[in-house]
Amino acid sequence: MGRACEIAISLVLAACATAVWCQSPSSFRILSAPDAPTGYTFASLSRIAGKDTAEISAATEAIADLVVGSFDGVVLSRAVKIHYRMYRNPQESRGGIVISSGRTEGVALYQELIFDLLANGYSVYIHDHRGQGFSSRLLDDDRGYVDQFDNYVSDLTSFVALVQRARVGLPGRLYLLAHSMGGAIASLYLESHPDHPFAAAALVTPMMRPWAAGGSDSDGTLKHVQKYCDNQAFELPFAVPWISDRLLPGEKLFDAIEQKFDGNGITSSEERLRINWRARASACPSTMSAHCGNPTAKVGGATVRWFNQACSASERTVEKGAAKIKIPTLVLQGGADFIVSPMAQERFCSNMNSADSVLCDGVRISDASHAVFIESDPIRQLALRNVFNHFDCSVGARNDCRRPARP
Repeated sequence: MGRACEIAISLVLAACATAVWCQSPSSFRILSAPDAPTGYTFASLSRIAGKDTAEISAATEAIADLVVGSFDGVVLSRAVKIHYRMYRNPQESRGGIVISSGRTEGVALYQELIFDLLANGYSVYIHDHRGQGFSSRLLDDDRGYVDQFDNYVSDLTSFVALVQRARVGLPGRLYLLAHSMGGAIASLYLESHPDHPFAAAALVTPMMRPWAAGGSDSDGTLKHVQKYCDNQAFELPFAVPWISDRLLPGEKLFDAIEQKFDGNGITSSEERLRINWRARASACPSTMSAHCGNPTAKVGGATVRWFNQACSASERTVEKGAAKIKIPTLVLQGGADFIVSPMAQERFCSNMNSADSVLCDGVRISDASHAVFIESDPIRQLALRNVFNHFDCSVGARNDCRRPARP
């Protein structure tokens, strides 16, 4: 059966039209350090260097009132427990931020980011997407799998409702901050919920299309995978037996992935990459075990089902729904990002601005890789300064704001 499955996967991925992929010049505005907005505070890498996940988390929890919880996600094949944490800032001055994380990420990996958000006057709210972090897995191991991409959106919808109830009586506005896969989830949420509570959104290297062809492709396999994503992906309402849960070519379970810095493709910071790997392998704290759907944060490579769902969902995000988003939205692109498609990000921004108002501000950090939140200090801080500035400007909290221009 194994060989038959491999042949079936190859036929599915090869059934696509011819397409040529190359990285074209970006239409986004280039960000540089001299132009970085001021008035924001960041700790350097030295604050967390050499520390384990528990130590980094403890420092974050020391400056916030932490609420840990869980809720039941939409059920298809099995029950799903969604893990979340709310970091209420006793010194909140800028409002609250809801985070939608990327694939393989979540609460454990975002502790440094949460610390910086708290230090700049925000309360922070984050849940682990189904199938990753400390939320329930959808298979019996750590393969990256999703039943339906829209269930990510349903889980975010449920979590936002919890956040709104938790913030009753608080005056600050809510903002949506998303990365990679979380950017597609956040966009679909905004497109389908016109009554949402957010004043502005920031999508950092968002997955407006997976970019399998962006990296090394010595045997041509990724070219076929990308063609399928570009032209043939569609959302099946059901999983295909013996195919959907198979790992994509080259993907592995978490413990089989080689943890190396050279050619990692997501960050230029070797120390932050090490911290990231420790967080990805971390265990659910015993004090939170009642709210964890999985004992560890381990997530392995992507399956055929995840990839197909991601491709078809991102197509909807870019082509059909972008113009429905009616709040100021920052799209931050990494010039050295080979994980997601930069062209799709630009189409999303253009489609969002096709209506009367210009709400999408597309910006680019030329030397940023995909995982901006764990990049080197200069890149990471430049990105976050512009995110905070975007949020402040959306509510008139600064008088030096630059408005996006129509392309």
